[in-house]
Amino acid sequence: MVIEWEQVALPVLRALADPQDASVRDGFLSLGHADGASALGLDLDDGVLHDTLLALQDAGYVSIDKIEYEGSGGGIVLGARVTGRGMQALGEWPSHQAALTPATVAALLTRLKDYAPDKQTEEQLETAADTVAKKGGAAVREAVVAFSAEALKIKLGLR
Repeated sequence: MVIEWEQVALPVLRALADPQDASVRDGFLSLGHADGASALGLDLDDGVLHDTLLALQDAGYVSIDKIEYEGSGGGIVLGARVTGRGMQALGEWPSHQAALTPATVAALLTRLKDYAPDKQTEEQLETAADTVAKKGGAAVREAVVAFSAEALKIKLGLR
């Protein structure tokens, strides 16, 4: 089944991020009794809601502790909550990928210049900021990831 992002998945994600129903806030969502989607304030079939929740979970946008299925075709979703990745998809949390642009890294290097211990380091940071501002985003992200990995190895005593 294909889940429509704008009309189905995104509204479910928004509703889970800020549930108005006390039961949903407490981690309890009933499906199959024509009240699951309405508890989220949505006009959806509970079967579509079920499939959407599973798709959002597969994508890492929603975490679900457990789904208990009933013989009557219904079920209870326990502990459904939006993950950090889901909050990023909603634009509620910053995305590290989006933050690593040449402009943001150049701005960081420029600000670090104020804390340089000497003139030579200050000049190196200024040169680095100018270089980064002229590079493409992918190159900057790769450099930041490589730098971070190396710094972590040094911090952990692996180098």
